[in-house]
Amino acid sequence: MWVGDAREGTARAVTPRRVNGTGRPFQWMPGGRALLCELVPEKRGAMPERPAVPAGPAIQESSADAGPVRTYQDLLRDAHDEALFDHFFTSELVLVDLEAGATRTIGAPALFDDVEPAPSGELLLVTRRVKPWSWLFPAGSFPAITEVWTLDGRLVREIERHPLLDNVPIEGVKTGPRAIGWRPDRPATLTWAEALDGGDPKRKVERRDRWMELDPAAPGGEPREILRTEHRFTGAQWLDRGDVALVREFDRDRRWMRAWIVDVSKAAPAPRLLWDRSVQDRYGDPGAPLTTLNAAGRSVILTHDGALLLAGNGATRTGDRPFLARLGLADFASRRL
Repeated sequence: MWVGDAREGTARAVTPRRVNGTGRPFQWMPGGRALLCELVPEKRGAMPERPAVPAGPAIQESSADAGPVRTYQDLLRDAHDEALFDHFFTSELVLVDLEAGATRTIGAPALFDDVEPAPSGELLLVTRRVKPWSWLFPAGSFPAITEVWTLDGRLVREIERHPLLDNVPIEGVKTGPRAIGWRPDRPATLTWAEALDGGDPKRKVERRDRWMELDPAAPGGEPREILRTEHRFTGAQWLDRGDVALVREFDRDRRWMRAWIVDVSKAAPAPRLLWDRSVQDRYGDPGAPLTTLNAAGRSVILTHDGALLLAGNGATRTGDRPFLARLGLADFASRRL
């Protein structure tokens, strides 16, 4: 990894080894004074060679449980492919202090699926893939563990772990926490969604998902349920005013979307319905909220004088007419600007 100085016209290497491009090679830490890099492990060694003689036949085992299996391309095929997968995808987390020019290794090498610093820069949300690998499913379905680490690699709390995702219903979701991420307006608070229907979209239930919140560093802290959604939770965007989020849910059967404005500071939030519409109605698309960066450098929805600014393609029967609109948060009245 190199850093260049645009004013001086100079560049210098800042990592002792090559970055590993199979993951996220680098990202800026909050404050912009350090880089979090995934490097090729120092003791990786040579690439495994395919044996001239097979160690034995290719054997696959299954349990008595039935599960849906799609047809995928480019899967692991044998033990040698597994060895190559381990070899190339295993990385070492290294923190690079750009001012001091120092590097620090974080934890042990692992096969990192995702690493996200908390807005405070003091904790890391780490998801790593763990064995056994599968020859029938892609890497995104492999077993995984999601944890919160300190910057010296110490475990703070395990958030979620799951085995091979070989029984996820078609168009469904896995059980347990999913879409785990840091709140952009808090130093180190996590949110995630959990299925209440076993992840099965065909199951008839009153509420399909619940949205959770947790301070992972709080001793003995337990997750707090913020709200439940009738349909599948598909994401939340936080407003720049703090403790207010725009939450979306999706009805698979009708291809229908709802969006709510939620004040999470209240013990029992009362969501306010913002949109209730077909995702296939391009003519009625209200637009997407404009975003900005908050003090922690995280993306949040921009508000101005108690309103959101929405931008859209403005599809009409005679062509697109891109627009900018103002939507008041008090009455949800929208006006084209």
